[in-house]
Amino acid sequence: MTFRRWMAALAAVGLLAAPVTASAHDDYDDAFENHPFLLAAEAGSVCAYAADQILFRPLHWMLNQKPISTVTGHEAMTTRMPPPDIENIH
Repeated sequence: MTFRRWMAALAAVGLLAAPVTASAHDDYDDAFENHPFLLAAEAGSVCAYAADQILFRPLHWMLNQKPISTVTGHEAMTTRMPPPDIENIH
């Protein structure tokens, strides 16, 4: 390698190794931090997760049991088979 290539490689390594300070696009604006819809969405998310875990999952399990499933018509999905014409989908 020539001297110029060595100096160019050294300069490239120096530029890549130099620390860079990160700067934000703009200052953090918390004007929307206390928006009522945001607070409602956060509370609704917690309530929906709790309802799913406490109410709907046990209800689904109960309706999937044998005596009740014959009345409700719920069939357990034990195996998931692809449709017979899977080759012709695309």
